[in-house]
Amino acid sequence: MLILLLHAGESFVGFAPDLLAFESEELIRSSVKEKHTKGGFSQRRFERLREEDIAHHLEKVLKVVNKILEEKLEIDCVILGGDTQLIKEIEKRLPFELEILEKSMDLKLERLCGKEVLSTVLSCRRYLL
Repeated sequence: MLILLLHAGESFVGFAPDLLAFESEELIRSSVKEKHTKGGFSQRRFERLREEDIAHHLEKVLKVVNKILEEKLEIDCVILGGDTQLIKEIEKRLPFELEILEKSMDLKLERLCGKEVLSTVLSCRRYLL
């Protein structure tokens, strides 16, 4: 499985052949400005620059994803988490024959290692009604 945790400025890409560990993993960081709260022309220019930063970050993520897809032909599914706009954008660019699952996760990637990311992604909550 291919796991993508997408956030503006910091994303995680990992390939796990089984449920135990990642075979390859990469944390991708980019400089992305914070959101602007003031109004006027300054805000529009700032937001445009922020959107360009996010697009550049997404291109870096896609390079890593494409490299993994070229090397690993036996990917069964892709698990996506993180920012919904980035998830929608990456879904447009992934091959359609891959099964794509979205999972809501709030992870601070700088504090986690690959094993913790994998266990969090694969965990679930079961409710008895």
